[in-house]
Amino acid sequence: MSDTHPPTPPAANPRPATPRAAGPRKSPPREAKRSGCGCPAGCLIAVAVVAVLVVGGAGAGYLWGRPYIARQLPAWEAQVPLLGPVLDITGLRARLVPPVDTERLQRGRQEGENNPHGLPADLTVYPNPVAETYNVSPTQVTAYQRVAEPLETVRAHLAEGMTRDGWTLAQEREIQDGVQLGWVKEGRACQMELGAYGRYTEVWLRGSGS
Repeated sequence: MSDTHPPTPPAANPRPATPRAAGPRKSPPREAKRSGCGCPAGCLIAVAVVAVLVVGGAGAGYLWGRPYIARQLPAWEAQVPLLGPVLDITGLRARLVPPVDTERLQRGRQEGENNPHGLPADLTVYPNPVAETYNVSPTQVTAYQRVAEPLETVRAHLAEGMTRDGWTLAQEREIQDGVQLGWVKEGRACQMELGAYGRYTEVWLRGSGS
């Protein structure tokens, strides 16, 4: 006896898939644009500030003179560290800042030699200044120094040396940005003006010759 199986019904026709409305295709996220030089925004801002200071300093130099720039530059360099290297690389420092401010030396100046070794032995000046100029004549001595030390340090050194060499402090008064000292010795006189400008102390000395 053979087993009989009912005939297999035909497979139902599959319903065609209804196409889904294609929505707008999303674009893959774009990578953030990178700067070609790899310089952060802070660097660009610093360079811009440096450029403004350089241009502004040049304009101030024409308006108020190079001595003004010499006094303001240390404060600018402290605010913008990149300013110093830019001035050195471009050579603008020599154009904006004079080696020394000689305008005040011209007042009442007598002909003499720019020779620190010609100073009277009993006049004290600060050792190793970053800039200096002298005018030494038989009757009058004029000197200028720019020192990379605090004002009080320079003042203490000068006062100690002058006192040791027999000078008497006859006058002491505060002036703008500094102090003025008046010394006397056996009919001779010496006046010193000390001013603090940024990280420098400027010393102006005018006294009787030897």
